[in-house]
Amino acid sequence: MFIQFLFIFLGGGLGSISRYAVSYITPNYYKGNFPLGTFLVNTIGCFLIGLFSIVLYKNLTLNAFLITGFCGGFTTFSSFSKEAFLLFNKAKIKLAFIYVFSSCVVGLLSLFLGYITGGGNC
Repeated sequence: MFIQFLFIFLGGGLGSISRYAVSYITPNYYKGNFPLGTFLVNTIGCFLIGLFSIVLYKNLTLNAFLITGFCGGFTTFSSFSKEAFLLFNKAKIKLAFIYVFSSCVVGLLSLFLGYITGGGNC
């Protein structure tokens, strides 16, 4: 059990650093516009969770490291919520709804694509 906690810890740290890197290099990360950095990390993270859930379902240690740790640290619901709130608060209602709707739809489609890519059946 301790080894799984250690792998979750390490994966979470790597995921968080990766999220920061993607957000840092993404143009117009926020500045009142569409939060592209968060949208990208959540989309990529959904794909990876779908893929890893099929490929790694029997390997508890890699599952803990990559899904719970890395993907958990990489994706971010709290930043998504904060950015959606800020868009609504700045009266960018249309952009806020586009962000919320597209994040949910693209996230689910990305997870599905990762699942299928990993060999999952529907």
